[in-house]
Amino acid sequence: MKLNTIIFAVIILSFLGWRAYSAGYISDGNPGTHHINVQQAKDLIENGKEVQILDVRTEGEWRSGIVQNSILINLYDQQFHQKVQELNKEKPVVIICRSGNRSNQAMRAMSQMGFKELYNVRGGVNSWGRAGYELK
Repeated sequence: MKLNTIIFAVIILSFLGWRAYSAGYISDGNPGTHHINVQQAKDLIENGKEVQILDVRTEGEWRSGIVQNSILINLYDQQFHQKVQELNKEKPVVIICRSGNRSNQAMRAMSQMGFKELYNVRGGVNSWGRAGYELK
């Protein structure tokens, strides 16, 4: 009985750890990658350097509302890597999706491609809207 409880606890903790990592709450330590909340993203977009805003949702999701000046490159597009290579690797990229999972995956991939400054928006467009920020 005690062993079953320990095994169950390990499985649950492993699952929760994986979910936290995939959502960007636990960093993978890649240089130049950052996990930010929507307020930090909004401040960076409005007051920071010239940033590129990358939305990695599907086209259907994109039609439901976007952060102004976003560039759509669907993470699941077979040519995602090719299309992302067209962005400027020297300029900061704020990456957003629906909830923060896909943008975190995109950030990891883009870090491997040589992008210097990447920001994953935790909570994605869902959190952006809940914060009362405008979606076009």
